[in-house]
Amino acid sequence: LLDAAATRARINIKNIMGGFVIHGQARVQPAKLVRGLAAAVERLGVPIYEKTAVTSIAKGGVTTDRGTVRAETIIRATEGFTAGIPGEERTWLALNSAQIVTEPLSPELWREIGWEGHELLGNAAHTYC
Repeated sequence: LLDAAATRARINIKNIMGGFVIHGQARVQPAKLVRGLAAAVERLGVPIYEKTAVTSIAKGGVTTDRGTVRAETIIRATEGFTAGIPGEERTWLALNSAQIVTEPLSPELWREIGWEGHELLGNAAHTYC
C-alpha cells in the first residue's frame, strides 16, 4: 500500500488519496498490438479484410456485408459492438471502456504527469461490477 505522497510521486494526480503496487502485471499499447498482430498474420499469408460489417454470427459461420466466412472455430471479439449485430442486442452490454487515446506526448509532459515507471492506473471510486 502507498500513502498519498508515495502515490503522487509515481503518478501526479490531483487529490489522490493513496494507491497500491501489484507486481507481475503488464500493459499493452492497443494500437501497437493490433498493428503487430496484423503484420504477423499477413506474413503467414492470412488476408485481412477491413471495413467489413458483420451482420450475423452463427456456429461455423460469420455473415458480413461482403459475404460469408466459414470456420470450425469462430471467436466473437466484438465486445461493445455486439449489440449492433441483429439478434445480439442483449448478448453483451458494454458497461465501461478504459481505453484512452491521445496524440504522442512530449517527454516534458510525461515528466509532469509522473508515470516514469509506466504505471497502470485503476479507479475504484465508482466501481459497479
